[in-house]
Amino acid sequence: MRTGPFVLAVVLALSLTTPAAAQAQPWRDARQSPDRRAAELVAAMTLDEKISQLHLQPDAEHQRFVPPIPRLGVPGFRIANGPAGMGPADDKPQKPATALPATMALASTFDPGLARRYGRLIGSETRALAHHVSEAPDINIARVPRNGRTFEGMGEDPFLVGALAAADIRGIQENGTIAEVKHYAANNQETQRFSIDEHIDERTLNEIYLPHFEQAVTEGRAGSVMCAFPKINGVFMCENPELLQGRLRDDWGFTGFVQSDWGAAHSTVGSANAGMNLEMIDGTWYGDKLKQAVLAGQVTERRVDELLLPRFRTMFAFGQFDHPPVLSPLPTARHDAAAKEFAERGMVLLRNEHAQLPLDAGVRSIALIGPFATKAKTGGGGSSAVIPTSTVDPLP
Repeated sequence: MRTGPFVLAVVLALSLTTPAAAQAQPWRDARQSPDRRAAELVAAMTLDEKISQLHLQPDAEHQRFVPPIPRLGVPGFRIANGPAGMGPADDKPQKPATALPATMALASTFDPGLARRYGRLIGSETRALAHHVSEAPDINIARVPRNGRTFEGMGEDPFLVGALAAADIRGIQENGTIAEVKHYAANNQETQRFSIDEHIDERTLNEIYLPHFEQAVTEGRAGSVMCAFPKINGVFMCENPELLQGRLRDDWGFTGFVQSDWGAAHSTVGSANAGMNLEMIDGTWYGDKLKQAVLAGQVTERRVDELLLPRFRTMFAFGQFDHPPVLSPLPTARHDAAAKEFAERGMVLLRNEHAQLPLDAGVRSIALIGPFATKAKTGGGGSSAVIPTSTVDPLP
C-alpha cells in the first residue's frame, strides 16, 4: 500500500495521543479542551522557548514562519496572505494558487453565501499548500479614493462589509485554516501609513471603523486579528490597550491571537501589556528585548504566558497540532470554474446608456485598450498578488 504525506501526518498525529505520550506530555491528549492543552503546553516551556514562539523567524525557505519545537511536539507555524487567493507567503519559491476576483467584486454581489464559498476556496488552498493562517479578509472601509488597497476591501458600507466578512471568515475556517481579519483598525490610506496619527472621535469609531470588525469577531469567529500600522488617537494600534484589550477582548469576547502587520510593532513593554500576541516579522521587539524586559521585571513571565496562550489555544481548537496541514494537490479545474463564477456574479452594470448592451450581432470589431488588454492581470500586487494556476487573457 502506498503511503502519502497525508497518511503519514495522520499516523504521526495518532502517535502523539498514545497513552505514554499523553502521560508524559498531557497537551498531546486530543480529548482535553483546547484551553487546557494550551495551558499545559505553556507550563512545560522554558522562557527562551516561549519567546521563540512570539515572533516570526525567517529562514531560507520561509519568511512568515515560526519554527517548531520538536521536544514538545509544537509544529512549525506558516502564514500566508490571502484576500483574493492564497498570495505571498514569502516561500521560496511561492506556490501557484487560484487567482480570485478582487474582494471588491465579491462585495458587489451582496451575497453572503457566495462570500462563504469564496472563503472556503481560499481556506482549502491555504491548507493544501501547507499553511496554517490566511491573512484575510481585508475589511478596511473605503474612505480615500486613491488608497492603493481599496480594491482588496469590501467597500464603504460597514454593514455590508461586516456581513460579507463574517461569511468569508466562516468559509476560510471550515477546514482548519485560521482566518486573520485585517487591518485593525482604520488603516484606510497609504500616505504616511507607518507613522500617521489618526484622530477619530468615539462616534465615528463606533459607526464607521469598528462595527464590521466586531461582526468579523462575534459572527465570523475569526481566529486571528492583524493590528495595523497607524496610531489611533496618539497610540500605535499594536500597543493600543483600549482597542486591543478593551474593545476587542473585553467588549467583543475575542479569544484568538493578535498578530502585527509587517513591522507594525513599535515597542516591547507596551505591545506586550496591550495584548499583541505575535510579532511580524523578525523579533525586533519580541526577541532579545522581550527577554531582557522579563529579566528586568518590566514584563512578567506570566504576561508572556498570556501572550502565548491564545495562539496555541486557537491552533488546538483548529486541529493544527493533531492534524497539521500537509502539501496536497489543488483541484485546479473545479476552483478555476468557481473563480469564473465569482467574477461573473461580481460584474455590475451601473448604466446602459443608449442600450449599448447587449452588443448587436452585426458588430465587426471591438477595441481592447489598456496595459492588460492582451495579457491577464491577476491580483493587485503586494499582499494580493497570486501566482495563478491559470489565467484567461482578454484577447483570445
